[in-house]
Amino acid sequence: MTGQELKDKLAADGVILSDLAAALGYASDQRLHSALRAADVKTGLLESIAKALNKSVGYFYGESGQTNESLNAELIRLRAENDVLREVIGLKKKGNSAKAV
Repeated sequence: MTGQELKDKLAADGVILSDLAAALGYASDQRLHSALRAADVKTGLLESIAKALNKSVGYFYGESGQTNESLNAELIRLRAENDVLREVIGLKKKGNSAKAV
């Protein structure tokens, strides 16, 4: 999601960026505006905004019908799967390095 898409979504839902910045604990709303200039908003920022708005991350993508808990559980599962895949890739690289010696 681009920063502009996120700003558009928040504006359409009546979210005031200065209020959101305060809810995120930013000293000024300039930090939030800077983050929203990104071509691709970081997942961590989306998670923080979703939490501040008491929404699921799916809220930004028009998903409905899932609770925060189910989406958070899915996010945790995907992160764990990603960690396992990184470990497997690391082991494979180590194995290839050992074979080359």
